[in-house]
Amino acid sequence: MKDIIKDIESLPPLSKTLINIITFSQKKDKTNEELISLIKDDSLLISSLLKISNSALFGFKNKVTNIQNLVNLLGVNFTVSLILSNSLEKSFNIDFSPYGINQEEFQNRTCLAINFLNLWLSKIDINLKNNLLLPVILVDIGKHLLSTKIINQNKKNDFLYKIQKDLECLTSLEKKFCSISSLEITIKLLKYWNIDKNIINNIKHIDKIEISPKNYEKSAKILDVVKTICNISTPLSENSIKRGLEKAKEYDFDIEILNDIVSKMKERISIEN
Repeated sequence: MKDIIKDIESLPPLSKTLINIITFSQKKDKTNEELISLIKDDSLLISSLLKISNSALFGFKNKVTNIQNLVNLLGVNFTVSLILSNSLEKSFNIDFSPYGINQEEFQNRTCLAINFLNLWLSKIDINLKNNLLLPVILVDIGKHLLSTKIINQNKKNDFLYKIQKDLECLTSLEKKFCSISSLEITIKLLKYWNIDKNIINNIKHIDKIEISPKNYEKSAKILDVVKTICNISTPLSENSIKRGLEKAKEYDFDIEILNDIVSKMKERISIEN
């Protein structure tokens, strides 16, 4: 545990642009113009956003050619979530091989989770959608540090072998190998970065839904379902979908709506590939 805290404290501070975007994301009244003004001079960021948004994952019929067009199509909150996802990923240079993926795949699977959540909550709860777009990006960020720790301990192959055998026990395996889960690291990391408490509270109860406060229970259940179906190792696999739908049924969500979202996302992925 002390090693993880040292690792967190040794991380470079968030960039000014990233801090400004996080601050902007917490505003109640956000405009397209404000967001564009924050990022208009960051050509690398804009190039990355356009590349991501033109993937089949987003399902746009026409090519998105500029940042104004992108913000108009996705809306402020969704665009902010993409910016934060992209910027945070570029803040780290991590070997994700203990989880059986590379850094680009990690980013792609974060985008998958964002899209899945956006499609699902657009049908059931718009307000909650806007509150959870940022948490769904941040929920797995602790895996950056945990992956490094596993590699440094020369336990990569053993860890990968065991999660491939039983992904359902991932949290338990993380604790067994490192005495802490990636979700717990995420919470410590977000506190270190002084991220808004409401965002942290939406995330921290995912693995302990039975004791979550009533006002965060639905958020935790939604994030748990998305995290299960769009997990970073085997997203949208038969087993991941089955487990996610079982949880959704247990949480009393509309399974028909979720099945429709799953079908749409699988179709987009097949086009992408």
